[in-house]
Amino acid sequence: MFNQRHIATLLTLAAMLPQLGASAQTDDPQLKKEVHVVRPYDPTIPDALKINLQPQIADTARAKPTFAYSIAPRPLLSHFDPKPIAAARMVPEPLPELKRWYVRLGFDTHISPLLELYHSGPRSKQWQYGGWARHYSSLGGLTLQNSERVEARNTQSEVALFGKHIRNNKVLSANAFYRNRGYRYYGYNYADTLATASTDRQALNTFGASAEFRTVDTDSSTLRYAAQLGFEHMGDVFGIGESKLSFEGGLDKYLSREQFGGEVAFARYGRSDASQANTIFSLSPWINLLGRQWRVQVGFTFTLDAKRGKSYRHFYPKAHLSYNIVAGYLIPYIEIDGQLEPAPYSQLLAENPWVLPGLDVWNASHKMVLRGGLKGKFSARVAYNVLALYSIVDSMHFYTNLSIDAANPQANRFGVVYDNVRQTKLVGELTVAPMSRLDILLHGELLRYAMRELEHPWHRPAYRAFATVRYSLRDKIIANLQLDLQGKRHVANPSGGQSLMLEGNVCANLGLEYIYNRRASAFLNITNLTAHRNHYWYLYPTHRLGVQAGVSYTF
Repeated sequence: MFNQRHIATLLTLAAMLPQLGASAQTDDPQLKKEVHVVRPYDPTIPDALKINLQPQIADTARAKPTFAYSIAPRPLLSHFDPKPIAAARMVPEPLPELKRWYVRLGFDTHISPLLELYHSGPRSKQWQYGGWARHYSSLGGLTLQNSERVEARNTQSEVALFGKHIRNNKVLSANAFYRNRGYRYYGYNYADTLATASTDRQALNTFGASAEFRTVDTDSSTLRYAAQLGFEHMGDVFGIGESKLSFEGGLDKYLSREQFGGEVAFARYGRSDASQANTIFSLSPWINLLGRQWRVQVGFTFTLDAKRGKSYRHFYPKAHLSYNIVAGYLIPYIEIDGQLEPAPYSQLLAENPWVLPGLDVWNASHKMVLRGGLKGKFSARVAYNVLALYSIVDSMHFYTNLSIDAANPQANRFGVVYDNVRQTKLVGELTVAPMSRLDILLHGELLRYAMRELEHPWHRPAYRAFATVRYSLRDKIIANLQLDLQGKRHVANPSGGQSLMLEGNVCANLGLEYIYNRRASAFLNITNLTAHRNHYWYLYPTHRLGVQAGVSYTF
């Protein structure tokens, strides 16, 4: 009731409002009819709020599909008729033509003719034989350090024959040879006013023969053995002769993973003076143990040395241990052994041609030689070997200059002095073959001598190094470079007083060969490229720069 009464009152007031407004406007005569515009009219439409309702499916029923299938196996027939292929005919690869003769002729700037002739027998599975003859001589002079020109003739000739028979995994071989060498004692002590150049000469004639029988069976379970018998005789212009009769034998056999073996050796050096004869006998048994990556060898060497009416017995240990850590790339090893180093007259002349005629030298005993190092390869083309060596040597000989005529002190012969030495040596070697046409070899040694009595190790350098490089240019031009270095050396002063120092030796040789065809070629050899005055032995300088040219032919 209350609400209806209020609603009726409100409706009556609303009907009266227009009439009140109109009466007020008519009654005000001062009403202004001007409109002031404050800013331009900018109508806007506000954003409408829309209801965004997306339909959603809320179906809780899930239907699982079902499949029903079956396999009806049927063969798939393929019709293919291959065409027959004729059988391949195996044809043996043709062997390259075997040239049986080879001739090499040359001449150089030191008036030095060169002649070499080689011959081999026809190709055979059982027989091999051949021979060679060589001659080289230097007929020119040589300039000493005091600028004096002296005659320094040197000739070398050799003839040799060899043969081999192979049958049933056994090899019988034999050879015979003759060598002749002649030279002059051209050096002399020009610092002594009483000395004059020598006209003495030396001539060596050597002949010998040897025979060897060995098995070459690759089956490790069989007994392998070898034996060699040899004879050699040398005589010089002074009527001094030396004969050598030698025998060497060895055998080895595998038992499971152990290898047993040994060697025996006998050498008899006879001299024109019977009191200087020397007999050496040695026996060396050993056992070798092999693993997948390691190798161990244990043994000893017994040596009997009979010389000048006395006998000396030597016992040397023999051991080796190596371990292949990384498949040939890194192999550490350590060894200990020893040996008796013979010093026959023929070997002294080969080492130093100007020794005193008939010089008799004691054998050196390497009582212990301890070495250890690393070897292996960096890659298939680079290999290395680094080792350190320590040895204890009794009666090591060193060369000193002697005079045979007090009235003419030429000092152009060499005698020896002895000392007990502890030697240390560091050796490094590297071989590189970056490509099939290029081969490089580097080798270096550092040497130290701890002397007991002598002031210095006479004529022994503090270091040695050599390098060889071989390069083939399209198999047409072959280049060989050789470099040989030796350190400074102390020498005993033949006039007495303070020792002398020889400068180091530097020798570089270059060889070039042009292959014209399969039969003919030409060569050019340049010796001592630096033209350095080398002294390998005191008072005996070598030739400086030399050039040799020649040709070779195969037929």
